[in-house]
Amino acid sequence: MKRVVCLLLALLMFTSIIPLASAEEKKLGDSKYYSDVNMFTHNYFFAANYLYEHDIMKGVSNNGANGKALFGGDRDLTRAEIIIMLWRLDGSPEVNGTFAFTDCSYDTTVTKAVKWAVKNNITSGTSATTFSPKQAVTHQDALLLIYRFIRYCGYVTQTDGYYEGIYGSPLKGFSGYAKGAAAWAYQKNILTQKDIEAESFGAKKNCTRGSAANYLYRAIGKYQKKYGLIVVNTNAMNYAADARDAMKTMFEHYGVKTVVKTDIESSAFSVAMTRAFNNSKRLDICYIYCASHGGENGLALFKGTGSSRYLTPNTLRNQIDLYKGTFMVFVSGCHTGTYINKGINDAAEDDKFDADAFVSILSEKVKSGELAGTSRIKVLCSSKKSEVSYYTLGVATKFWCLGSGYDLESKTFVSPAADENYVGNRDGKVSLKELWSYSLSEVNQKHKDQHVVCSDPTDTYIIFENVNFVVQ
Repeated sequence: MKRVVCLLLALLMFTSIIPLASAEEKKLGDSKYYSDVNMFTHNYFFAANYLYEHDIMKGVSNNGANGKALFGGDRDLTRAEIIIMLWRLDGSPEVNGTFAFTDCSYDTTVTKAVKWAVKNNITSGTSATTFSPKQAVTHQDALLLIYRFIRYCGYVTQTDGYYEGIYGSPLKGFSGYAKGAAAWAYQKNILTQKDIEAESFGAKKNCTRGSAANYLYRAIGKYQKKYGLIVVNTNAMNYAADARDAMKTMFEHYGVKTVVKTDIESSAFSVAMTRAFNNSKRLDICYIYCASHGGENGLALFKGTGSSRYLTPNTLRNQIDLYKGTFMVFVSGCHTGTYINKGINDAAEDDKFDADAFVSILSEKVKSGELAGTSRIKVLCSSKKSEVSYYTLGVATKFWCLGSGYDLESKTFVSPAADENYVGNRDGKVSLKELWSYSLSEVNQKHKDQHVVCSDPTDTYIIFENVNFVVQ
C-alpha cells in the first residue's frame, strides 16, 4: 500500500510539471491532415486519411487548427465534388472535345472532371446546357456514380446479377434506377447495415462528404490489387542479386504479386511486362524495379548489342501506357549515358546520366485524352555519375528497402526508416516524398556524386503500407 501511495505522489508531481494540453494541441486519435477528423468520433477517419494520401479527396478549407485542413465531413457532397473524386482516381486525364455545360466554367478542374465523366458515361447533365455542379448528391446517386465508375474500370459488368439483387428490407426507398447499384454496394459491404441504420441515412437524403468518403474508400479496398515486376541485369554480380531478392521480399511483404526476370534481352522485357501487368485495372497499384550495371553508353538493362540494349524512358513509358493502374517505378543503375535525354549512345566523358531528364520524360503527361496524367506514374531513380560505381546499386536499393521497412543485410523487417512521423506517432506508411528525402540523404553520405531523383518531391502518395481497409 505504501508503495502505491508513493507512485501516486510521484505521478502527481510529474504531471504538475507538464502543462495540460490546450484545446488547440493534438488530441489522441487526431488526423494528421485534418483538424476536424478524429479516430474516436468520426467513422470516416480512415477513409478521409486514405483519400487525402492518394490525392483523391481533399478538404473544404486549409484554415483548420494547427495548420491543418478542414475536411467538412458533415457537409453535403456536391455533384462536382464526387465527379472530381472519381476523375482523380482515374488519374486526372485530359479529355478533348466540346463542352456544353455553361455553369462549370468557374473552375477548370470542374470542367475537366465533368467532361471526362460525361465522355465515359459516368454521369450526364441536369439539362442540355447545365450540369448543376453545386447541387447536393443523394446517397443513392453517390452509390450509383461510384458503381458506374467501378464498372467503367472493368471490375464489374451489368450482368453480374446486382440488378436481380436484394431490393427488399435493407434497401427500402431506393428509386428504380439506383436499385442495382444499391444492391451491389450492399452485397459488397460498401454500403453497410450500420450505414443504413444511421439516423442521417436515407436513399433520397443528401449524402455527406464523410459518407461518400466511406463508400469510395470501401470500394477501392474491395477491388484494388498490387502487381510488380523486377528486372535485374548485372552479369551475375552478387550485390545486385541480393538487391533483387530484397526488393522481391519487400514487395511481397506489402502484398505485391511479383514477376522476377534476370539477365534478359530487350525482346523479353515486353513479355515480362505483359505477364506482370496484363490483368491490372485502374484502381490497382503496379511496381517496377529495374536495375543494372551500366557503362558509358547507357543503362545496360538488357543483354545483347546495339541501341535495343538500353532501357530508355520512352521505351519504359510506352510499355507502361499499355496497362492500367498507378505505377511506382524504381530505376537503379551505375554510370550511364546520354541516351536518356538525347536518344543516342555515344556519350562524351563529361556528359553522364541525366537522372532528372529520365524522371521528367517518364512521368510527363501522356498524349491529350489518353489514359491518365502525371499522377499515374511515380518515379524514384538513382545513378552515379562517375565510372567507379561498384556497389552503387546496392547502396540505393539498400536505403529504398530500409526506408520502406526491410533490412536487406539482416534480412529482417524493421520499422520504416523513411516514415517521418516520429516520437511514437509513426503510422507505418511510406510516401514517395518520405522515401525520396530519406534515401537521398543516406545515399549522398556514401556516394556524394550519386543522384536520387523523384518524380515529384512534394508527392505524398503512399507507396508502401500494409493496407487493411477498415470498415467502420
